[in-house]
Amino acid sequence: MVESPSVTQAAASAAPGGLNPTQVAAFRRAGFVLVPGVFAEAEVAQLRCALDRLVVGPMELSSGTRLRREEPRRPGTRANPHRVWMISDIVVADDLWFRLVTDTRIVAPMIDILGPDVNLYNSFARIKPPGTTAHLDWHQDWPHDRHDRPGLVTAILYLDTTGPGAAATEVVVGSHRRGELPSDDRLSLRNQRIHEPVQYVVADPGDVLFLDVMTIHRAGQNSTSNDRRAVLVEGKSAELRDLRGASWLLKELPLARNGTPFASVRTAERSNAR
Repeated sequence: MVESPSVTQAAASAAPGGLNPTQVAAFRRAGFVLVPGVFAEAEVAQLRCALDRLVVGPMELSSGTRLRREEPRRPGTRANPHRVWMISDIVVADDLWFRLVTDTRIVAPMIDILGPDVNLYNSFARIKPPGTTAHLDWHQDWPHDRHDRPGLVTAILYLDTTGPGAAATEVVVGSHRRGELPSDDRLSLRNQRIHEPVQYVVADPGDVLFLDVMTIHRAGQNSTSNDRRAVLVEGKSAELRDLRGASWLLKELPLARNGTPFASVRTAERSNAR
């Protein structure tokens, strides 16, 4: 296994809302691309505050959003006393999260990667409390999210700085080209040899990683004294059929049609109504 210190960001900036050709090519080649500075500092601060309110609330909201705590229990942080590590179906937690999931800055790059018609598959928050190791070793998302053919991408919005030892996502460069690999009963690839270079995603708050469903990756260890938080939105080509019968809330919500994000359509409609 070859390791390099960090994943490099695509050199050129994205076109407003979407990816530029350099970034699309980087995604096709490596199976992921990190886009810097997608969300502003004030927006990230608002999302952090909203997430902090969720982690000290009930384990299941009336909307269907659910929280999962680490077991066995260990001391948490001031913001996350119960060591919540997963908040599933965050799209329905409140309007703020719905707006994030449907935000053009999330959806437009998915159009560039997947094509003109994009649906939501799932959405959740991942929180890595201090001392967290990977809940799942090397894996591909595909066995968890199997459809009649590949065509899914996950957008990971980082709310905190990440790096080696600071809960960085670790990715295996170009591994999406190998197709599905045999996994164990936990859908882990721990017994597979990794031949391609492994890179850490060194991200700042507001950066977004777009990750192919076939790319091998894992969540890195958090050796810091603070939580490391991210929000994940998985989109899919609208024509794909889910073979696992997943029950994610708002699964198949249309995010884009004919190359236009629905958020843009709604904005245009409101403008015309004035």
